[in-house]
Amino acid sequence: LLPAPTPPALPVIPTFPVSFYVPGFHPSEDIPVSVSLADAAIALQGAPTPISVDVDPASGLVTLDLHGITQAESQSAGQYYFLKLNCTCAGAVVQADLLLRVQLKARDYAPQLSFGHLALANKLSIPNVTLPPGLDGFKSTAPTGFYPEVSYQAYLGFAVNYTLVASDPNSIDNIGFGAIAVPEYARLSAVKGLNPSSMQVLWIPCASQVGRHVTCYEAVDASGNASTPECVDVTVDEDPAPIFGQADDDGQLVNMTEEVVVTMGATKHYTLFAYDINCLDSLHISIPEEQLAPGMELHAPATAPAPFACAHSSPTHSIRRQLTWDAPFNYGGNVSLICFSATDACGRCACAGHADVTTVCVTFRVQRCKYSVGVEHQLAEVGALYGVSWLQLWKMNPPILHPDYILFQGQAIDIGRLLVVSPNDSLYAIAKRYGTDLESLYDLNMDLGRNASIEVGMELCIVPDSCKGERNSVFNGASELRAYRCAGRLNTNGILFSSLHDCVSQCGEEGACSSISRASGGA
Repeated sequence: LLPAPTPPALPVIPTFPVSFYVPGFHPSEDIPVSVSLADAAIALQGAPTPISVDVDPASGLVTLDLHGITQAESQSAGQYYFLKLNCTCAGAVVQADLLLRVQLKARDYAPQLSFGHLALANKLSIPNVTLPPGLDGFKSTAPTGFYPEVSYQAYLGFAVNYTLVASDPNSIDNIGFGAIAVPEYARLSAVKGLNPSSMQVLWIPCASQVGRHVTCYEAVDASGNASTPECVDVTVDEDPAPIFGQADDDGQLVNMTEEVVVTMGATKHYTLFAYDINCLDSLHISIPEEQLAPGMELHAPATAPAPFACAHSSPTHSIRRQLTWDAPFNYGGNVSLICFSATDACGRCACAGHADVTTVCVTFRVQRCKYSVGVEHQLAEVGALYGVSWLQLWKMNPPILHPDYILFQGQAIDIGRLLVVSPNDSLYAIAKRYGTDLESLYDLNMDLGRNASIEVGMELCIVPDSCKGERNSVFNGASELRAYRCAGRLNTNGILFSSLHDCVSQCGEEGACSSISRASGGA
């Protein structure tokens, strides 16, 4: 007979420090909070080995050193301790009371918590994006995690939506969940599955819930083993207003503060981009209908890439919309102010996010004296449009080598000359001097209107006709166009006089006065 084998010794379970978080925070992130130990851990029965406790004041990380706990003390249901922590903020103290059950078991006896899915923006800074004042603290998406390694951004009226998953190494154990500091209006779904099991958290922050919210969870199996508590840190802010990015002006990115130059005959393509920091928001771009000039069309919106990443987003949180304008042939000199508005959604919970509107106005200016020709146009066709002879157009466009050449599509040609208005000029005097008529001036300068006045320094488009213009220039008798100065008199320092009378009174005699042209480009 062989001797009976010696019973194996009970395994020695190594002990490790155990850590968990007791978050101390203020709803306003600007107010610092400190977490500290109020008293030593107190055993609720007997005289077991004391455990040492360390607390990190900033994060609330509690570390228990269990190196002195014996196997005997860990038998049955374990040893219970009472722990008190203080949370201090601006002189006020809130106490947290914790009941600890210490039992020596291998780590893999306890269930574990993890994220199943997450529809939140993580608070990591966005690179290469300049945000408006007040939004520079926005954070973009990043890998999921629990407090304090990761915190999340949410907005009033828009869903905070995530799922917690618990698993246990003992496959026959069922698992449930416990939660503390669940925000008002948050809904926790029924637990799905036995092991692993999951629970969904859905919360629509309402108007009174701006600020920071930390909710903690634990998973507990049927044997009474609990996971290390894990917390989800969410900061709720007011829903931000939409933001306009750079616009696309015929293929070139420009700031919306820049003036848009339009050429008659050419289709102007101006594309706007707008996005929302809130990835779950929806945007719409509009223009007041009364601001649309003839030939303008605002096309349907389309999705556009955002300047930052969103793990979960609304399909219209970043959009583009194009405005095209075929300016009429008689719109030279027109200046139109078009105001674009980007409007977002107000969210749920009685529109807690509000419908925010961002408006930017852009100036569109139609060039004077410029026309962009179409397919296979010739000078004679353009001339017929403006009542100008092909010979005049050919003379004004030296790069066109022959008047019968077919022009290439999009070629911009001069249909007149620019004149700068001088002092005492009038439309009638200008038309008379350059051999044109008032109707032509009105047609070539849309901004004049029938009763408009002209100002010194203003540019006008004219088509001069040397056969019909005034024979006498300002140098030999066109008195209404003269300016005068003293000839050969240095003591007047070149002062100009608007009338001959004023010049004579200063210079002493009429023969001492000479006239000069006041008109820019005058003969």
